[in-house]
Amino acid sequence: MSQETPSPPRRYRLLASALVVLAVFGSAAGWIYLRVTERSRVLAAITQAGGQYQEEAKSARFGRMFLQLLGNQNVSGGDAVYLDGPHFDDAWLSAQQDLRSLALRELFIRESQLGRKSVMRLVRDSNLSSLIAPGIAITDADAQVIGSLEGLDNVNLMQSEITDVGLAALRPKRLIALNVAGTRVTGPALQQELTGSRVQFLLIDGRQFTPELAAQFAQSGTLRTLTLFGPQVTEEHVALVKSIPSLASVRFDQTSISAETAEALSVATLGSMTVEVAPPSEVFFKWRPEK
Repeated sequence: MSQETPSPPRRYRLLASALVVLAVFGSAAGWIYLRVTERSRVLAAITQAGGQYQEEAKSARFGRMFLQLLGNQNVSGGDAVYLDGPHFDDAWLSAQQDLRSLALRELFIRESQLGRKSVMRLVRDSNLSSLIAPGIAITDADAQVIGSLEGLDNVNLMQSEITDVGLAALRPKRLIALNVAGTRVTGPALQQELTGSRVQFLLIDGRQFTPELAAQFAQSGTLRTLTLFGPQVTEEHVALVKSIPSLASVRFDQTSISAETAEALSVATLGSMTVEVAPPSEVFFKWRPEK
């Protein structure tokens, strides 16, 4: 007849449970310490390379990290990071572990040497609300990934490789700001995808700004700010701008409008509409000539 193994005394069971709890909290504390240490190093590297950042409040950051430790990866919040200038390249990003110690909320990339694959690694590992990446060769397949970001409301893919297919993949109706100037996105596709949208800030080129698109915005009354980019913007587009009464401001940036028109528009106010012609010294997103 077999003899049952006696269960350990209650105090030993409690001690074992306590050791497990201590191990879990110890691991959590170690994980947080490593994240904080690496985070400080990466933020310093951003500044040293000429970039900037805006940190999430510490209380919110630690709360989000704790929730992520418990398995919740869809927590909102995070940091705004500005990678502005030629010192940011693929090697730099690799040395910073693809910024994995940060929780990217806003990502701004301008005049950098970062390649498309590097940028998309940042996008995939983030929960972005804003993606500003002009001049990066983002594709329609990439647009599918970008469009899957549920909190996204501001997208700048100026002079990227996206087409009408990529525009649809971005789900632009939910966006507040959109820049697809210099892409292969067409005016008819913008009409279709922006019907019933909440886009208030739109940045497009002269080829995309058709009379039909202007008429649609004139009827919807939702568009507040319009920027027209590139040499295909001419005096003909000025009349189209005037037909959209909801506009509060219009900016002509690196266009082909004449010097006389530019001088008149630079100080003009059309009703409640403020019109600005960007001087060369104030160009923020440089228009690259088509190859």
